[in-house]
Amino acid sequence: MGIRLNCKCGRSLHLRDDLSGCTIRCPQCRKTLQVPDSWLEDTSADMPFAATAASRGGRRSASGPGRSSSSFSIWRVLVGLGTFVTVTIVLFSLSRVRPSPEVGSSSDFVYGGTGSESAGASDYGTQELRNSGFNASVGSPASASSTGLQPGRVPVPLFSGLSNLVQTFPGGHTMYSVRALSGKSTPGGNMQMFVYLPSQRSGPAELPCVLVAPAGTILLTGNDVSADYHKEVWPYVEAGFVVVRYSLDGAVDDMDDPAQLEAGVQAFMAAEGGTVNGRNALEFVLQDLPQVNPRRIFVAGHSSAGTVALCMAAVEPRLAGCIAYAACADPEERLRDALLSNGPGYDRLMQFLAKVSPMKHARDIKCPVMIFHARDDSNVPYSEASVYVEILKLAGIQTDFVTAASGDHYQPMIDEGIPAAIRWIQQH
Repeated sequence: MGIRLNCKCGRSLHLRDDLSGCTIRCPQCRKTLQVPDSWLEDTSADMPFAATAASRGGRRSASGPGRSSSSFSIWRVLVGLGTFVTVTIVLFSLSRVRPSPEVGSSSDFVYGGTGSESAGASDYGTQELRNSGFNASVGSPASASSTGLQPGRVPVPLFSGLSNLVQTFPGGHTMYSVRALSGKSTPGGNMQMFVYLPSQRSGPAELPCVLVAPAGTILLTGNDVSADYHKEVWPYVEAGFVVVRYSLDGAVDDMDDPAQLEAGVQAFMAAEGGTVNGRNALEFVLQDLPQVNPRRIFVAGHSSAGTVALCMAAVEPRLAGCIAYAACADPEERLRDALLSNGPGYDRLMQFLAKVSPMKHARDIKCPVMIFHARDDSNVPYSEASVYVEILKLAGIQTDFVTAASGDHYQPMIDEGIPAAIRWIQQH
């Protein structure tokens, strides 16, 4: 059983029974909600929210923009409650050596959203990890070493091309669906992309392009993209940019399923923390989109996808710039205590987190960077962003730090961050 909680903004939350009586944030609008002490069978239109009993059966999914404003919230809850021992992430099998696994495709659910990408990962993911019996076998020692991300070790796949028109928007902007065609057994070999083309005519190598990964992960798994989330990319398209939204290997459909969770971690690590997916998206643009200026390709991401964007900036010299909104710059520090009691797997996971840590590879950044952060961000502390910016500057990286006074984790990106990024891109 569980509690179905409906926020005024339209988001429907499926909560654990033990959250009864707690105060939570709506992952979409970030409003504070009070979970009732008992289930309410009847709802009232004048209530700020309504709760009804709901079974845990069936596939959990959510509509709307997706999964990132609280993309790290399950770990924040774990750390806050001190429930390290009770987290049944049984990682003893990390000591085993496996080649890159064959990873099946995943659906659009990762911590409460379809697609990606933004307005709120679920704040109710803790129980899934507690109950999962997660047993992560994370590839070979070489792929999990702390020597750095190496997306170039994975072959570039074939792509389906711009043959599948998904939607034509008012004003003539178009969106196409593209897939990698090299198969599930190769990291990034079956990834999904959505390509947005602005309506205006353009000549060869004329338009800037922005690559956007999906947010809403715990930095150990990937995420899918959906065809119905555009809020995070639409301003770029209207500004005349080509946009490519790309999936990250390791999306997990059911966090209650230990096998799926294990496969998700394996796949994300085999894809070098999503940098293989980002590299593939870049290769597709260079191969198939002649209207894009190859010297003006940027990478952007919010929350956990901002971390991926910063990793891309550290490994990919062909990028013109990187925009990271409310990104976690220190995943090791964020997850260390939550993973501390997980036996032999702890060292392997921490090695991987060191590989994807922007703090660790600041000197490797190969392009200008724009960091955006709200001062009242309750998910990723503003202080973490400010320290990271100083590290970038000390490393000699051209860095612009843009801040918002308030708004928390997600909405400032939409209201202030993306408009600032468009101006920033136009200057680079």
